[in-house]
Amino acid sequence: MDESQKQSNATFRNTKTKPENKMKNSLKPGIKNVTLKKQKKRRRVSTIPVLRKTKKNTKYYNSFRRSLFQLIRKNHENTSVTQLGMNVLNSMLLHFFDKIATEVRILNNIHGKKTITTREIETSVKLVIPRELQPIVITYSKKSIQNYIQNNIQK
Repeated sequence: MDESQKQSNATFRNTKTKPENKMKNSLKPGIKNVTLKKQKKRRRVSTIPVLRKTKKNTKYYNSFRRSLFQLIRKNHENTSVTQLGMNVLNSMLLHFFDKIATEVRILNNIHGKKTITTREIETSVKLVIPRELQPIVITYSKKSIQNYIQNNIQK
């Protein structure tokens, strides 16, 4: 190989143009065949922050939205709930759940127990929920506990 061929090969490696395009440019009148210097790659800096995906990028929190939606569809087929209404219902249920859980914890601390039974949950529900709703809530909770026990024994 000649030195001129080595030099031309070096220029083609440094640039992204094909040799045929280089030849076409050199044959055009007024354009000189100039070897290109290796250019430094500049990093593009964007003004918008880029969120990089990690393994656990999503934040999980307790929500009753899916079960509320299923319950509404089951009982009232033609009724729909807006997102704001679903947020209100969800926050209300989370509030009651938190109140009942704290009351159960207080009852267990008073009696010196470490396990939660249905009795503690029932008494905490009686303390937290208003008097008009207590019998309804207690009957439904007893039914759900019985269904849970029957389903787990069968499996």
